[in-house]
Amino acid sequence: MAVDSTTGFLLTTGTTGDVFVTQLFFRLGGRLSRSTSQGPPVGSGNGADDLTGAGAGSTCISFINKAYSIIEGAATYIWDTTQRNVNVDANGLLDLSTFASTSLPDVGSNIEFTNMNGLPIARVPYESALQSRPGQFISINTGIYNNWYLIRSTSLSTEPGLVQFTPSQPGIVNMLYNRLPTPLTDGAWTTGGGQSINISVPWLQPYMDDLLVDFAEMEAKRILSFSGWQELEKRCLEKLKGAQALFSAQRKDTGPASETDIAKSGA
Repeated sequence: MAVDSTTGFLLTTGTTGDVFVTQLFFRLGGRLSRSTSQGPPVGSGNGADDLTGAGAGSTCISFINKAYSIIEGAATYIWDTTQRNVNVDANGLLDLSTFASTSLPDVGSNIEFTNMNGLPIARVPYESALQSRPGQFISINTGIYNNWYLIRSTSLSTEPGLVQFTPSQPGIVNMLYNRLPTPLTDGAWTTGGGQSINISVPWLQPYMDDLLVDFAEMEAKRILSFSGWQELEKRCLEKLKGAQALFSAQRKDTGPASETDIAKSGA
């Protein structure tokens, strides 16, 4: 089993991209290429004249990843929530691009920091980021931070950006964030973080597996102008609402309302 070299997380628990590709390929009756290395889809004539007119880019795995991004972008899920200790440099900066490719933070979702003694570090609103002054600090002891704000990196090669802490000093902080999904591949194994890892979806629920394939089928049929995609879209959106309710990282109860009522009544 492969383990991420930075976080130590096991990466082989969920379904891998090649399994989803097989399912989508079957659903579409072989009318779309399985992968970029397997040539044109059945009946298309040649690789430059396939069903979407996009050649090798028109593959099952591309629609699988599009569906994956739709699902992951629709909510903050518990399986993406990550906690770790991170080092802040001498300028009070944390470069998020130094994280492993399988644990990059989603800067569009909530991010929390605390000092190592548990003292919260407040996020400064954009409009007042530069108004922070030493007089506002809870403490200016080494390694204690009062606030932080997110800025764009000065180099495109170091996206997704930088976290600036105040005061500007080196230290260690505790970070809680939601990671970005790692794109799936049409084969189970790929290279990442300096080692071979098995890229898979982060969930274990068959419900989510079915939803991903349904969304991929819907997107493929919509782009290729196949009939029936509208009905499939309605079903996907309803199932997505269920996923948001069941697996949101912000969910506080242990079940639906009826179960919560029973727990409170002691029945």
